[in-house]
Amino acid sequence: MLKKRIEWIDIAKAYGIIAVVFGHAMASGNTTDIIYWWHMPLFFIIGGFFLKPLTTNTFEQWKKFFNKRIYKDLLIYFSAGIGLILLYSILYNKDWQYLIDYLSRLLVGGRTLNLYTSTFWFVNVYLLSITAVTLLISTVKSRWLQLGIVSGGLFVATCYDKIDWSNLYQYQTLPWNADIVLIAAFFTYVGYLFFQTNWKWIEKPVSIGVLITASLALMGL
Repeated sequence: MLKKRIEWIDIAKAYGIIAVVFGHAMASGNTTDIIYWWHMPLFFIIGGFFLKPLTTNTFEQWKKFFNKRIYKDLLIYFSAGIGLILLYSILYNKDWQYLIDYLSRLLVGGRTLNLYTSTFWFVNVYLLSITAVTLLISTVKSRWLQLGIVSGGLFVATCYDKIDWSNLYQYQTLPWNADIVLIAAFFTYVGYLFFQTNWKWIEKPVSIGVLITASLALMGL
């Protein structure tokens, strides 16, 4: 029997996608600042909704997690990335050196991705974040300690700009933007934590009205 989809999650994703498009299409200003406050955290929060601790921290359990949560996105990442790079190199008559250079960037990921693959950084950070949070909730049993760890990671991540690991391709970056996971994992964990509560309250009209009013008030500050 197929599980019933939760419609408001699909709607939230749709609004997030629209916000990403507007955020990148519009000129910098107050509106784009407001959009950037929430549109990427939203996707990481949603990514944490259906995470579950592994019953046993074994190779078999991690293999199941990889096949269910990682493999398909990883396949799409490399398939789409290779396809776009090949297409770009054909359309703009690039040489073999260009092709080798940009295909290798798919492996490094993060800030080294640009042109048609620049948005693929999200896949890098998303996959690392859900893996990190799954590891956390599978090995640390205290919810307060879990919250303390992800909050500490968020605090550390806001104390510096970028880690200068090795200036890969002239960018200050860690492979797959691994340092950004300190921020993304916090929001992913918030999504996980939210779904462990009686979250049905968010579907009620009064709750929706309060959330919208509070959001508008914050934007006006």
